[in-house]
Amino acid sequence: MSESPNKSTAAVDFQFSWEGPAEHAPGVLFDLPNDMMPFDVALADLAHWIAVAAMSGVVGNLATDAIRAKVRALVAAWRQLHGQAKTEELKQHVTKEMMKHRANGKLSEDQLRQRIDAFFKEIQG
Repeated sequence: MSESPNKSTAAVDFQFSWEGPAEHAPGVLFDLPNDMMPFDVALADLAHWIAVAAMSGVVGNLATDAIRAKVRALVAAWRQLHGQAKTEELKQHVTKEMMKHRANGKLSEDQLRQRIDAFFKEIQG
């Protein structure tokens, strides 16, 4: 039986200091009050985030569906603030963002457009 070359083990001591209450960073997995929503972003940046967070992932996966629901809620609130015309413009940006990477995926252009249309239709009603 051979011994490992490193016979000694070092104890790991984690030391943390914390002042004040714990606060989570705003993100897709947390509910944010309306006055804290990050709506002053460029449409292209918001579209990129939607494409990554809500359009990617396996349909029917519980984690993906939960994230998609949070993104849908945030975009619905964004729609209430900015109106339908801006939402259509956002949808165009999301489509453009998704088309950049369509060649890497397994969805046809029509399937991708259907998925985007369905996402934005859920926001409206």
